[in-house]
Amino acid sequence: MARCPRVISATGIYHIMFRGINRMNIFLDDRDNEKFIDVLESMGAQGEYDIYAYCLMKNHVHLLIKESGDSISRSMKRIGVSYSYYFNKKYDRVGHVFQDRYRSEDIENERYLLACTKYIHNNPVKAGIVKTPEAYKWSSYNYYIDQKNEGLFVLNTCFILDTFSKEKTSAIAAFKNFSLKKEEIENFIDYKDEEGHKEDAISLNINSILNKYGLNIDSFSNCQDKAKKHAAIKELKDLDEVSIRQLSKILSFDRGAISRVK
Repeated sequence: MARCPRVISATGIYHIMFRGINRMNIFLDDRDNEKFIDVLESMGAQGEYDIYAYCLMKNHVHLLIKESGDSISRSMKRIGVSYSYYFNKKYDRVGHVFQDRYRSEDIENERYLLACTKYIHNNPVKAGIVKTPEAYKWSSYNYYIDQKNEGLFVLNTCFILDTFSKEKTSAIAAFKNFSLKKEEIENFIDYKDEEGHKEDAISLNINSILNKYGLNIDSFSNCQDKAKKHAAIKELKDLDEVSIRQLSKILSFDRGAISRVK
């Protein structure tokens, strides 16, 4: 089947999503997250693009980005190639790291721009990993609400904040209130498997069970309480929408150990 041509944004702003091939985790430790941000920073410093928001999940990435010195497709290809080289070398593997075609949608107006920023920053909340976007380490949210934390050259927070107020303190307060307001977040592109099931919806169901045991997807594999893990796995195996293979990948936990739980 022929691929649909990408929609060209009149504003040059896009919501981009990378995902790991075959639902593979692409960030296995903190250094992997740091490396991906380093790649974004390096190419942004060359004037290729501005980034307005980002969120790095275990197996996918969301970016809100404006093309500048080069086309968005060329920039995304370079990002993918650079990180894949690092990842394969570090983990002694070969082959693709990302699904071959990143997903994108054009952002054409201010309302959609703000809604997309909110959606990206709330991705970990939606997945049940954290309670608030502020608690998640690997997104741009804290750069917005703590302007003393000026660590990324490529991240442009002023563009979004100026839509709330030209006075910085007022803009940050309004941005935080907007980000945390409990309302339906618009349906942007999301991580879906090949059968169309939303990965975030699966993660949400898994985390809702893990939370009962004081766990979440990120903390599960390091938990030392075997009885707690056994009880959680037993309940997780009753979920209709997830297989043992999928549980193993999502939890970064041995598939055999999951299978043996009765």
